[in-house]
Amino acid sequence: MATATATATPTETATATVSATPMATATVTATPTATATATATSTATPTATETPTATATATATATATATETPTATPTATPTATQTATATATVTPTATPTATATATPTLTATATPTATSTPVLFCNSISISGSMEGNLAIAAGDTVDGGYDFSMPGNHPDAQVTFNNASVPVQVTCPDSSVHALTIPLTTQTYDDPVNSSAFIPTSNTSSSLGYQGSAVSNACGTLTGHAPLGATFTAQVCSTDGVDPVHVRFHYRDNSTGGWSATKSVIP
Repeated sequence: MATATATATPTETATATVSATPMATATVTATPTATATATATSTATPTATETPTATATATATATATATETPTATPTATPTATQTATATATVTPTATPTATATATPTLTATATPTATSTPVLFCNSISISGSMEGNLAIAAGDTVDGGYDFSMPGNHPDAQVTFNNASVPVQVTCPDSSVHALTIPLTTQTYDDPVNSSAFIPTSNTSSSLGYQGSAVSNACGTLTGHAPLGATFTAQVCSTDGVDPVHVRFHYRDNSTGGWSATKSVIP
């Protein structure tokens, strides 16, 4: 019996290096072990025959099984872990814009106050007198005229007005003709206080307040005339007091004293 043993031991070393980025290194070591066992059994059986036949059957079974079993042995397997990095996302924030709102401004509107118009009571008056005697009135002289009044006794406050007042002075010329020199008087309103009995605007014959008008004489042309006939005062007297009488007097002057006439009363 002959036994032949063939042993084949191949050794293969495979090294695979896998590089992963970022910073990941994998080392795989494959160690294949191949063991081949060849067993040859030779059996010689001598047979005594006439023809000796030596049959040598050599059966060599070489079984080489190379099993490469790569064993991946990770030496260090870093796992690339994606780290979520918070990215600041700017979200536009609606900023309220101040919008000017027109606020209506209340404007005070002046409301006219109804003012009652006082009721006037009116009446006419005429007074004549020759207080200056035979007064000489030369051509170009300024002749003044006027009046005053009072409300004696108890009475309310009264507004007294003299309208359309005038004093015509009768001038007699050298030829005996008579011409009127009319003195227009301005319209005036006076306040007579409650229960006042004073003369308004003045009782002073020399005060200009008592002469409400004047006129320049040309009654006799260039000649001097005289006024022995005196003058006449006429007017419309109005008052807010239609009950109590108004006492009136007048005067005139041409470089003279201007004495007052007699008093005459009128109830407007």
